Amino acid sequence: MGSYNYSSVDFTMQDVYNTIQAYLSTGSTPKCYNSSDPVLSSTSWFVDYIGVFITFISLNDMATFGGAALDIFTVDPMNLQLFSQFSVPSNVTELYVQLLYGLNPAFSATLLPPRFRCSAPVTAFTALNSTQALSIVESLNHFCSAIDPTVSSALAQNMGSVTNQSIIALGNSSVGLSTGQISNTPPSVLFSSLIVLRNVVGWSQGQAMAIIRSLLSSGLYKISSSTSLLNLGTLVTGLPSTIFNTIDTSTLVKVIESQSFVTNIISAPTVVQQTIVNQIITVNTSSDAVVNTIPNSMGTLIPRNSLLTLSQSSATVLNLKQWNYEQAMLFFDTVARGVDNESTISFQVLQGFTCTRVQSFEVAKVQRLIKGCRRRGKQKVVLRESQLICMFNYIKTETVTVFTDYPADLLLYYNYSMVDPSLCQAYFSALGYADFSVFSSTLAFKKQILFNNAKDCLRISGTNINQTQLIILGNMTCLLNSTYIQNSDVYVVEMLKLCLDLTSDQSTAVQNVLLTKNTSFGAPVNWTLNTLTSLGFLPLYLSSNFWAYFTVNDKAQFLRTFVPSLKARLVSNSKIASMKSEANKVSKAKTRMIVRAKRDTACTAGDITQVQANDDSFPFGYDVTQFNACLSVQSLKDNLAAISAKAMGSDYQQIILDKLNQVKT
Repeated sequence: MGSYNYSSVDFTMQDVYNTIQAYLSTGSTPKCYNSSDPVLSSTSWFVDYIGVFITFISLNDMATFGGAALDIFTVDPMNLQLFSQFSVPSNVTELYVQLLYGLNPAFSATLLPPRFRCSAPVTAFTALNSTQALSIVESLNHFCSAIDPTVSSALAQNMGSVTNQSIIALGNSSVGLSTGQISNTPPSVLFSSLIVLRNVVGWSQGQAMAIIRSLLSSGLYKISSSTSLLNLGTLVTGLPSTIFNTIDTSTLVKVIESQSFVTNIISAPTVVQQTIVNQIITVNTSSDAVVNTIPNSMGTLIPRNSLLTLSQSSATVLNLKQWNYEQAMLFFDTVARGVDNESTISFQVLQGFTCTRVQSFEVAKVQRLIKGCRRRGKQKVVLRESQLICMFNYIKTETVTVFTDYPADLLLYYNYSMVDPSLCQAYFSALGYADFSVFSSTLAFKKQILFNNAKDCLRISGTNINQTQLIILGNMTCLLNSTYIQNSDVYVVEMLKLCLDLTSDQSTAVQNVLLTKNTSFGAPVNWTLNTLTSLGFLPLYLSSNFWAYFTVNDKAQFLRTFVPSLKARLVSNSKIASMKSEANKVSKAKTRMIVRAKRDTACTAGDITQVQANDDSFPFGYDVTQFNACLSVQSLKDNLAAISAKAMGSDYQQIILDKLNQVKT
């Protein structure tokens, strides 16, 4: 009926689909399928019963048609052909691919419709030959807005020897090349491919250094001008710091005027950036000249002794730059003096508030500056206890009625006896945004005093805190002990997601709540990848008893995005390693059985290659025994930096060291 002329009738293709959808959603699902009935055993289900009307299908329809039970139809060639001919919503595509690879993890990407390849896991690409890899990467570059790093690694690995043609084909997926592949590539190939390589986003430090080392040592590329620096593009992060000591300072001054150069160089090691800044400062050591020359994003690299003689004329540019506390405290008054609206001072500058810098200001001016430090949306200025106590001394005689006019952290030191009882809830609601870890060990006792006052204000009796009370407490919820956590409303889990850290007792308590109580996350047996992503940072603190309710695939997919977010939050490597270890111990099988990690001494988890090395979930899936059995010395050499950075546990690091020692012997 797809070719039917609907203009002459009073119904549309959408109307026809609605009828089909209603019928296929009734009775047992999947409708009209019975593997033991020859008439109803066809797996070309989407072709047989939906056909050209597939364009109207939605994610909800997929669920009502059978959800996971539709997986048996996903590998059918006729169904795949149908989906290749018609456009369907991206979330339907993602579900279809998820079901397909849950059924057949090794299904080749060559058999997928081009758009489906964007959602396919790395297992779809690992068995391709070089010709297939070249063809597939072209379709990925055409149809996909982004390519998974592990897929890029698989494609690069399948290319074999690196050529100019393969680099052009890979494009940004060249980021999947191992350092071993790069080192074995003729310098002439890298040089002729520079127009591609310099535009690749995502080079690791090791990759960029390997390419630069090859180009410079071969003599094919020389750093002699600003143009030669700019032409390196994203590869500039691979230049050693010593190079910049040999470049004329006027060249450096010119090159940092390029925003693209600055964007690239701030990803380089700090020593490289610092060398550039130090060299530029030698051109004109005047503090005003320095701050007007160094790019805003590199402000934190300016030495403090270059900020001692700033004039009022630099106030505007100072307010635009990135700073640290030690720098900002040197010129806070310079900026503050030239600003009438204190709310326009950047948090980068406000973090430099000190009693010394404001002592020449009128009290009213200081009080306005203090109010300027209040939260702006989700952003807040980071202040230290000494600064907050100084601020308190300027408002301690003030009767505060609008608590949100002040930094939440300042309220930690405010005299609670001055709070009108009728406003106590407003006080604690504003205090709920504070960082309670700002208290020094000397004043840490105030946490309990504040909590006791909050209990009196909110009329909390016993250890049961209701949802409304939890919301008012805000970050104070992070102070609750295990008894409060387990006895309070289950909304406590939502509040604990906001905490910067949890103790082991708190972690155990929140895990017990998740496993035994009726939370918004549902029963553990029904947990999915969506559950993990909805828990914020809590999975970092939970044990294998929690992770046991998720499949290996769900955990791996989650960790690929969760681990980078933890690193961005500066979570310690030891905590990340511990989390991966807990996640690796026990998994849920597709049949909902609990599967414990095997202890085979032979490699059963799969050889560790550049694909695994570029997977942010790695070494998840490899216990220490499997890591040792599946990691060859050659693969370690080719991917040393990537593997060492991800396999952070001491046992893993010892295996790496032992294998490196094998190279020496």
